[in-house]
Parts: sequence; structure tokens; C-alpha cells
Amino acid sequence: MNWRSSDVCEALNNGNFNEFGKQMYSSHTGLKEKYEVSCAELDLLVEIAKNTQGVIGARMMGGGFGGCTINLLEKNAIANFKNIILAQYKTPEGKAPEIYEVVIAEETGLI
Repeated sequence: MNWRSSDVCEALNNGNFNEFGKQMYSSHTGLKEKYEVSCAELDLLVEIAKNTQGVIGARMMGGGFGGCTINLLEKNAIANFKNIILAQYKTPEGKAPEIYEVVIAEETGLI
């Protein structure tokens, strides 16, 4: 296991979401600079998130070279974050991004 995975697991086990968020940003930087699998659009979304109050962490996810970001937010920041993303980002085709809101669950299970 690499050190970031170990640190992330420890942060989550301790309920330290601020440290988890820092690791998300660090992971995105590594994917962008070391592995070169990010793209300008994802980098911009992460940068917007990083500069938005109430965002704890953000990074690209998926296969790289496009796709989406995952963002960890304080509960009271969700509406503002959506408004900022919709105001500051359009796809290369000029479309508004799609935003999916999910909630962290305690464990996997049957819904």
C-alpha cells in the first residue's frame, strides 16, 4: 500500500475529513503532473472547487483525459458550490456541467 492510501485510510478512520480533503487535492496534483492523465477542464473544476468556501477536497476521478471530478463539501456549502460551478464552468461545447449529489454511507449494504 502506498503512503497516500495509508494516510487516507487513517484520516477516514479518525473522522478527519480535512486531512482526507488535503489528500484528495494532492492526489489530483499527482494525477495531473506525475501521470499526466488530467485535462484542462478537470483541472479547472478542481481549481474552482479549491477556491470555493466549504469545499474540503476535490480531484478528478475515472479513467482520466476527461470525465468528472469528485468533491467533498461541508453540508451547508452544497447549494453555493452548485451555483458557483454552474456560473464559472461550461463544457468545451458550451453546456452546463451535470452535478450529482451523493451522501457518504457508513458501509455497503442493500438499499
